Amino acid sequence: MIVDRTKQILQEYSAYAKKNFGQIFLISRPILEKIVKEANLTKEDFVIEIGPGLGSLTEFLCLNAKKVLCYEIDEQMIKILSNTLSDYDNKKIIFGDFLKQDVKKDIEEYFGVDAQVKVIANLPYYITTPIMFRLLEIDNVVEEIFMVQKEMGERFTGEVNTKDYNALSVFVKYYTDTKKAFVVGRNNFFPAPNVDSVILHSYI
Repeated sequence: MIVDRTKQILQEYSAYAKKNFGQIFLISRPILEKIVKEANLTKEDFVIEIGPGLGSLTEFLCLNAKKVLCYEIDEQMIKILSNTLSDYDNKKIIFGDFLKQDVKKDIEEYFGVDAQVKVIANLPYYITTPIMFRLLEIDNVVEEIFMVQKEMGERFTGEVNTKDYNALSVFVKYYTDTKKAFVVGRNNFFPAPNVDSVILHSYI
């Protein structure tokens, strides 16, 4: 599987994690399996992935969902994905900045007008909040499974009268039902970041 060949693929394409895109690559098959289990995917599900990278998570999504729509901002990754995911015909990859795309139109064209969509993504710290806000504007989106830095996850799920409770916590609680699913240690990534991450599971 792609996840087992991460370093090999990077070497083959002379690719690397680009800091300006907040890229890191998940290299743990058990964590990917755990994410798919948390999402409770079936062959009836439509999924959006933001930032597929090399396609490690995307491969699991294609195997477990009906259709997968991906947004990738890194042109080099688009070229890699055309090869790593060539065996899967239930995915569509759009090159561009998710925040600037007409996502509603993309959903209608690929999934169908009334499709209910799950969003699964490993999000860079600097765009987590804007993407959350944007998704709340799209009524097709009913569920989100995000991987974010642990500190950001604490802010999203902060409880009243705790140090993590803030305006963002209030916003998230008002518009979603969000929980921390599980922590993902930094050693599950390449290159390993300086912080741990957490999976958040939101129902809209």
